[in-house]
Amino acid sequence: MHFAIDVLSLDKADASIIWARDHTRDYVVFLDAGKKGDAKLILDHFNACIKGALQPLPYIIAVNTHMHSDHLGGMEHLVTQLHQQGNQVEAVYFNNPIGPCGSRVLLEKVRDKTRYIFKNSQLWERAQFLAESLKQASSLDKQLQQLGIAHRNAFAGTTLLPKPYQVYLRILGPTPTFYKQMMEAAGRDIARGPLLKILLAETEAGADPCRAIAKYKDPSHDNKASVVLELLTEQGNKCLFTADASEPSFESIEHGGHQLSLYQLVQLPHHGSRYNLNAARMQKFEANRFWVAASNDGMHPGSDLLECLKQTVPGCVIYSTGDLPRGSCQRFVTDSLTFLPCTSAQQVVLS
Repeated sequence: MHFAIDVLSLDKADASIIWARDHTRDYVVFLDAGKKGDAKLILDHFNACIKGALQPLPYIIAVNTHMHSDHLGGMEHLVTQLHQQGNQVEAVYFNNPIGPCGSRVLLEKVRDKTRYIFKNSQLWERAQFLAESLKQASSLDKQLQQLGIAHRNAFAGTTLLPKPYQVYLRILGPTPTFYKQMMEAAGRDIARGPLLKILLAETEAGADPCRAIAKYKDPSHDNKASVVLELLTEQGNKCLFTADASEPSFESIEHGGHQLSLYQLVQLPHHGSRYNLNAARMQKFEANRFWVAASNDGMHPGSDLLECLKQTVPGCVIYSTGDLPRGSCQRFVTDSLTFLPCTSAQQVVLS
């Protein structure tokens, strides 16, 4: 049983397609959908490189890792177009920040954002961003109801592919409790004032990049609530999708009994931001291949984070979608003969 992972090049936005296959059926998972205008590129890639090779009656689902518009923005259009093109989408997994497991605090603070317009421009921009994300989540929920597609929560313990099957895709985090805590904290951030920014001298970053990134902490509770997934096969292939998670996210997963180690392939979280990963976590992953969805703008991925990773995991290979033309993809496969080659994909075989 084998799988392919197509990581789309969408600048600083996330969208991947996981394609798994056994002898009788194909399984397709759309993981995030980039920004609002990115759905067409994702659909074009699916139709050109995947759909024509699928066996009859493929099992298709979509997963949104968190509500930020660079992950969620294209999801509604993507799911709608898949449905209109005759693809049966079984369900869309995402956590609604204002749903039963979310937080009314977050919604109330975003609705009251006008009180802070003249007090703090950074806070206003933050509230605008969250307001747009909440609007997109609500619109997606309504559209799924109209299309008759199930909306399911994306919490720890959920297995995304039907059993029995020899490729496992399961959600490691967040738990409902951790998610609710993060959404309530996000609401309090808006009430309190601007988010903390930590400045770092470039001289220190160059001299000791691991020490440098240790000073950074992602202040976004929305990112901490990202859905983290694990993909594994009975043959021993093991990959980790981290979305925009950070150290508190990983600690919560470990407290739930999961050991985050022995991965062949790991996504660098938050487009390779220096805020979301440290040297101790890199060592725990024990991976020798990493990938990042980024624009290669110097910040994403962070140059100090990349240098620290190279020091911490000698000989590791880092793949960035920023090295590829927009709309193409980085493909990781467990067997090159199982999946047809795609002209727009740069392929790596996972041994």
